Amino acid sequence: MEKIALFFHILFAVLWIGGMIYSLFFLKPSLKEVPSEKRREFLKAVNGKFLPFAGASALLLLITGIYLLLNMRPDLLKDGLFHFKLLLYVIMLINLIYIYFYLYRKGNFPKMMVFVGVNLTLGILVLFIITQIR
Repeated sequence: MEKIALFFHILFAVLWIGGMIYSLFFLKPSLKEVPSEKRREFLKAVNGKFLPFAGASALLLLITGIYLLLNMRPDLLKDGLFHFKLLLYVIMLINLIYIYFYLYRKGNFPKMMVFVGVNLTLGILVLFIITQIR
């Protein structure tokens, strides 16, 4: 069961971080090809699909992470680097909530991309930290 949980934990991280990479490096530059009067509508549709998916991934990361911590690596509770990783995850989660419940609903898509960039940076840092802990 632990290997299945680990698989899903990694999958949810890849999906969330991959979605942010897609948004910043592929979607955002491609918006230049969308007529300006349609961009807002297009971004609302795309983000309306991605943000709940990202939220579900973040929640499932929490669930699988707790399971893995308790069943595979309870020793991590004594590791300061692991606590820093958890802090970064909480910041990412707060950013995601802010993006969805405030920026997205207000239609502030340029500012959304700034926060997506922050979350992507933190997500990559989390990946780096976890490779140092393993």
